[in-house]
This record gives sequence, C-alpha cells and structure tokens, in this order.
Amino acid sequence: MNTIEQRQSIALLWNASSGWTDSKARREAIRSILASNGSIVDLNQVEEGMNIGQAVEALVASGTDVLVVAGGDGTVNAAASALLRRPTALGIIPTGTLNYLARDLNLPIMRKGRRVPCCPGP
Repeated sequence: MNTIEQRQSIALLWNASSGWTDSKARREAIRSILASNGSIVDLNQVEEGMNIGQAVEALVASGTDVLVVAGGDGTVNAAASALLRRPTALGIIPTGTLNYLARDLNLPIMRKGRRVPCCPGP
C-alpha cells in the first residue's frame, strides 16, 4: 500500500513594524524552526499601513493550513478577525510592544534575546 504523506503548509506573517527590532536573521531562525518537522513555510512580511486582513485573505485563499502571526496585538487581532469561520489554524509569536493577548494567554515573551515569563509571580 502506497501512502503519500502531505506536508503541512505554514504561512509566517511577520509584521516588520511591530515592537521588536526587525531582523532578517530572527525571521529566518523562526522560519527554520517552523520548517523543522518538514512543513512548507512561506514568509510574508507586512508593515505599517498595509491591510493585514487582505494579506491574510490571500494566504487563506492560497490554501495555507496554519497562519503563524509574528506581531503585536493589532496584528494578531486583524489576522484572527480575517480567519473567522475559516479552517486555517492560528499561531501567535508575540513581537509587539505590549502583547496584552499573549499575556492573557500566558505565552512566553522574548525581551532582549531571552525569554521572560509573561506573568511573573509576586
């Protein structure tokens, strides 16, 4: 019996205008991690003034299985809104200034090259 394993497609939507200093090396490192299980990763950059909802619509139309958003609260909100009633999964890499959603979800946040807890104890 022949089995063809379909590789998962991941679109990495990177907001170059979010709180992190933009870095080609950082984008490539994240892309490499996402591709490490054999997934096909497509890097897509958005910047201030671009319509993130339209960018997400185009990625969904292209058939991406997973949308990983690297950005702040506004970027994540725009992407999540565009994914409503869609089968595309959403991943979040908090790279904004405040990252309120990431804090609410207790996601780890990177600061100055090291991971720090979102919600440190007393």
